[in-house]
Amino acid sequence: MNRVEQLRAYLNRDLPERAPPFTRWLNGRIIAVERGSVTMRWVVREEAINAAGILHGGIQSAMLDEVMGTAVSTLDYPDFHISIDLNVTFLGRARLGDEVTGTGRVIREGKRVVYCEGDLIDSAGKLMARASSSLIGPPPAHP
Repeated sequence: MNRVEQLRAYLNRDLPERAPPFTRWLNGRIIAVERGSVTMRWVVREEAINAAGILHGGIQSAMLDEVMGTAVSTLDYPDFHISIDLNVTFLGRARLGDEVTGTGRVIREGKRVVYCEGDLIDSAGKLMARASSSLIGPPPAHP
């Protein structure tokens, strides 16, 4: 079973216990998966809001990092890729109880580096944040 099929088993369901602890804490639900693209949805919880009562920028960044990293996992590389940069532009806001939808897309697959873009959309359908990220895989094994 490839990674797309594995992720599709969790469409609109809780993530499995074997998911990383931070991923479980974010508590998103996968709502769409294709090779190179993943869409997730989160409900803004009290632990994720800042002093202004809106979704914290760090949590928005984490959501975008999560959805872009998951999009890279759908490429079925044998090894894990990690983020080497993350650029986020904040354009809107969400409040406690709002639904936020994030989509991560692979834009370019290199030999080791994969470039992605991601969007967060608020419950009114407006662009809330946009990000780009490069993720790198391990160096080739030497014989």
